[in-house]
Amino acid sequence: MCASSSCSITVAGRMPQRPDPPSHLSPDEAQVWHGAVRSMRRDWSITEPVQALLRAYCVQCVLADELAARLRALRGKGKRDEAYYRALVAAHTEACKTLLKLATALRLTPSSNRQSIRDARVSLPQRWPWERA
Repeated sequence: MCASSSCSITVAGRMPQRPDPPSHLSPDEAQVWHGAVRSMRRDWSITEPVQALLRAYCVQCVLADELAARLRALRGKGKRDEAYYRALVAAHTEACKTLLKLATALRLTPSSNRQSIRDARVSLPQRWPWERA
């Protein structure tokens, strides 16, 4: 044990700064940006290429919401243009597929963002739960 005057704490490094959303994003897109950045691991730095993916993710998320709102509005009407409705369903499906691909690339999905023993973010337990203390 060391005397209090000779002990020192070493900081391993600073966590990467989280960037603010670009000014050209709409308020809805900026809200998605903040949510996505908050859900990223703290130790993951958000480089320029990641920011490009993140911008596309924000736009795609808002687009999918707008398409879903149009679909809900059409669903309530008794008579509708079936060709337009099918095209809207197809566009929404593609938007959701793109959104999922971007979320996976950004590691926003729960399966790609969880802590794992393989990536050394979780230490192995000292004892198994079924073992007695």
